[in-house]
Amino acid sequence: MSGYEYSYVRATEFPLAVEAAEPVLGRHELIPQGGGREIDLRLRTHTGTQLRSAILNYGCDVVVRLAVPRSAYITTIVLGGRCVCRVDDVYLEAGAGSVVTVSPKQRFGFQVTGACSLKVVRIEPRAMHMRLARITGDWPPSPIHFRPVITGLAGRGQPLLTSAERFFGRPKSRFARHSDEVFVDWLLRHQPHEYSDAIWRRCDPVVTSGASDFAKVLLRADPRGEVSMADLARLAGVSLDELTLSFRAHEGCLPHEYLRRVRLDCVRLLLVAATEELMTVDEAARRYGFRDNQQFRIWYLDRFGEWPVETLRRPLG
Repeated sequence: MSGYEYSYVRATEFPLAVEAAEPVLGRHELIPQGGGREIDLRLRTHTGTQLRSAILNYGCDVVVRLAVPRSAYITTIVLGGRCVCRVDDVYLEAGAGSVVTVSPKQRFGFQVTGACSLKVVRIEPRAMHMRLARITGDWPPSPIHFRPVITGLAGRGQPLLTSAERFFGRPKSRFARHSDEVFVDWLLRHQPHEYSDAIWRRCDPVVTSGASDFAKVLLRADPRGEVSMADLARLAGVSLDELTLSFRAHEGCLPHEYLRRVRLDCVRLLLVAATEELMTVDEAARRYGFRDNQQFRIWYLDRFGEWPVETLRRPLG
């Protein structure tokens, strides 16, 4: 990568802190918590060919609200500590390694403590849209709308295995020349958005239906089991990414969503039979791992078109 440019800013006054962070965050509102007007912002910036990033530590509890609409996409990576991010009307509690991306049209803000360290990456729309067009063959007609979810930075099969620093701030690294493109590619493939399904359809069929077929047998054989999806992939002889791809391609869902369906079917069988006089909906749900009664009822209604209590009260035959 060319165009490396480093700077380190320490702003101890409230207005200077806003001004120092604007090149990356854009126009934003900074609200110190506790009534103070002074903060200890430590800011290290880096400018690449298509992205601009900064590591921020405010040194005190603050709330940051970004202006809408913005001229760029914003990705926030938690390097240390914890923070709470708000994407539109959804609040996300983010710990170290968490990644959240928002489009220029989405509302975004975060609340951090003094011990929290963030890497904020500003991505120009052309860089994001050009990479999406290369993957899917289509240029998006409007800004890509990212879903309000957290993605982990490190994980098996993901290119960002170490940290965000692997692709930023190392001009002599073998990744440096293409680091912007690699990072945007990773975001488009791992941060859910409205074009995620199109990307999945364009992926090479690295696995056949065999992986998901084998996993389905295991899930149906022991629906009460506590096996993780990573363990399930290991038993099927594939990586977690490959198992996920197989389920998406052949079942139209994720592995944990398939397991939920199996468990809902088992609960329904219990409610239909209702051989135990004291059987209740909550008892049947707990037998198959459903702890949130309200969410369970929503899933049940969505799958069967009726509330679980309706199934329970219906006479046999």
